[in-house]
Amino acid sequence: MNKSNKSNAEYNFKETGRVSVAEAKSNFSEYISRVAFANEKLIITKRGKPVAGLVSLEDIKRLDTTKIITNPRA
Repeated sequence: MNKSNKSNAEYNFKETGRVSVAEAKSNFSEYISRVAFANEKLIITKRGKPVAGLVSLEDIKRLDTTKIITNPRA
């Protein structure tokens, strides 16, 4: 099934890579472009542990809509 045909509840937000905080800081502009235009989803790690995620605004909107669909009282 083509991702564009999936409903919000079915959308898979699987990560596409992990980078350290230091690497993210050094290459922030590149990573912004990758999530915005290449549909990547990056996990940012600190001392090897996940601490944040970098996703496109489109993905944030999907997450927000999915939250409303799956839990209307949230």
